[in-house]
Amino acid sequence: MIASTKKRIAVVSVIVCIVCLFAACSSQNSAKEFASLADVDQQGNTVAACIGTSAMKEAEETFQSAKVMEYNSYIDGIMAVQKGVLQGFAIDQTALSYAMATEGIKNIKIIDEDVGEPNSIVAGISKNTTYPNLKGEINAFLAQMKSDGTLDDMYQRWVVEARDEMPKIPKPEKPQGKLIVATTGLTPPFSYYKGDTLTGMDLELIYRLADYLNTEIEIKTYDFMGITSAVEANLCDCVFSNLNATDERREAMDFSDPVYTSNTKLIVYSKSRIDGSVFDSISSSFEKTFIRENRWKMIVRGIQTTIIISLASAVLGTLLGFAVCMLNRTKSRAVHGFIRCFVRLLQGTPIAVLLMIMYYIVFSGSGASGLFVSIIAFSLNFAAYSSEIFRSGIDAVGEGQTEAALALGYTKTKAFFKIVMPQAACKFLPVYKGEFISLVKMTSIVGYISVQDLTRMSDIIRSRTYEAFFPLISTAIIYFIISYILTAILKAVEIRIEPDRKSRTIKGVEVK
Repeated sequence: MIASTKKRIAVVSVIVCIVCLFAACSSQNSAKEFASLADVDQQGNTVAACIGTSAMKEAEETFQSAKVMEYNSYIDGIMAVQKGVLQGFAIDQTALSYAMATEGIKNIKIIDEDVGEPNSIVAGISKNTTYPNLKGEINAFLAQMKSDGTLDDMYQRWVVEARDEMPKIPKPEKPQGKLIVATTGLTPPFSYYKGDTLTGMDLELIYRLADYLNTEIEIKTYDFMGITSAVEANLCDCVFSNLNATDERREAMDFSDPVYTSNTKLIVYSKSRIDGSVFDSISSSFEKTFIRENRWKMIVRGIQTTIIISLASAVLGTLLGFAVCMLNRTKSRAVHGFIRCFVRLLQGTPIAVLLMIMYYIVFSGSGASGLFVSIIAFSLNFAAYSSEIFRSGIDAVGEGQTEAALALGYTKTKAFFKIVMPQAACKFLPVYKGEFISLVKMTSIVGYISVQDLTRMSDIIRSRTYEAFFPLISTAIIYFIISYILTAILKAVEIRIEPDRKSRTIKGVEVK
């Protein structure tokens, strides 16, 4: 059976890869090219910027006729322009220049005109931080960095020369206190992953700040949308992540003095000359995605995290769901009402919303890790559904089965587990199996709360390669393989307990 499963996985994986490669090689982009902001600002065109950034506000003020949308990642915005999905994407000029210089992004160009006025890049500071006078300390630190030329040197190395070598910065020998700093890990050259190591200009600033304050540093990574929520929930003391100073963010956090200023530019589609064959391009993309900087190790780590969350949530959710099901079988109306509310509330709450409620509200002051919160949230969600699955299976077994067992001298508990439960399992396992696979796939959203699962690792790799094909296709294939293996295991359990599927022989009887 195992050999057969491996063959099926291999065949399906090969077919998926061939189909996707064919689609990638044969696709043509007929996107229109633009020369100015006025050309883009026309009815029917769509422009976007990252959510919560000053570029978003400037795009809304600049483009009156074109539709303006929000994107959660500027990597997705660049790719959308490359594919002709967007007619323009407003982005910080510094990050864009670095990306085009280091990765050679094809099929886009920068319009010379600025979008809006220059904006300040700052550090964000929690209004509820317990660190004494943190805003004043950070401003004093930045002033010293500017006066001795260190900040200019950092900008030259990381941004202008695109060097990604972190200098040796002494760690505090006897740190006084602890500072929790948030960043994204998705904005080269400021905060990004080199292999599985977080680095960048903002990270150097963080390490130098730790040396300046003589404090211990804990770094947490969030996406752009999660940074503001993390500060509001007091999950971090400050933010260093190429952060724009906007009015909406000012309501949630304080700002430091400007680290530097930057202009916003608009990128649009521009057909580039493709050098080399299609297979050369595919080979280069594969090398950047998996081989360069040993990025395959990030995928392995992401797989491990996904499996841990999936299995732990399934086990805890199953136990809790069974307990809820048993409580629902009692004769107490109060218990019935509580169980009904519990199940309906969790079933009616989207899992992404439940996950963020648990992280940003329920566990915000506990110091619980994102991994722990993810397991709790998915366990609760799975318990709500599995309890109903168990109930329907048990109710499908006739009362006569229990009565017959009691007549034979069984206790109620023994009758339930020896007679009723095996028959109920045959009925609910097919539905339970589908719910379990859905749980595995739903774990792909844990990146919202700073958990580096398989999908999050794929996003990190895309932020470095500026390519979607191999990171997304490999992620889809891996999820398929994990789901297939787990389905096969549950199928084997189902066959083992299903009486009609067993080959049975009677001792002492020869079958001819």
